[in-house]
Amino acid sequence: VQTCALPICAGPHQSKCGGVCYTLLHNGEAMPSNMQLLQLEPESTLHFSKTPMTSSPSRLLKVTNLSSSNVAFKVKTTAPKAYLVRPSNGTLKPNGSQDVQIILQPQGADANTNTHRFLVQAVPVQSSETVSREQWGEYPKEAIQEQRLSVVLEEQQPECEPINPDKPATIQPPVVAHQP
Repeated sequence: VQTCALPICAGPHQSKCGGVCYTLLHNGEAMPSNMQLLQLEPESTLHFSKTPMTSSPSRLLKVTNLSSSNVAFKVKTTAPKAYLVRPSNGTLKPNGSQDVQIILQPQGADANTNTHRFLVQAVPVQSSETVSREQWGEYPKEAIQEQRLSVVLEEQQPECEPINPDKPATIQPPVVAHQP
């Protein structure tokens, strides 16, 4: 087992072992990543918080270009009908950033979201124009950098006052205003 202590990759929670970058997940596992062009915030897990008041929770994914050239990116998911991703692709100028809004659709929240994944792909480009689907297909696989993100859906119940068994419940009588 090889361990690394030197952070030489793009993100603050990445380290490099044997020439491969690994993203250190919150559970301590290392996930291979070759993403050096972009920094993603969050970098490994998208947390969605569903409450009775929000049927379509959303999350922002901040994509930042760490390179000195233009970088095209696109965001893919294993569950395309479950999410609305805006914008799903674009081109960032050097040191530029873009907030990508990811909205969990009501029908997507009913599915097993723990199996959902996102993939952010990036490639250096000459132009600052958006790269078309056809152009993406022309890039060699070795030129495309990737970073995967997992999904966690947290379902929250409506907030109620906690019950304290040591304190007796008190009921306040209604206040009635008397008219003379």
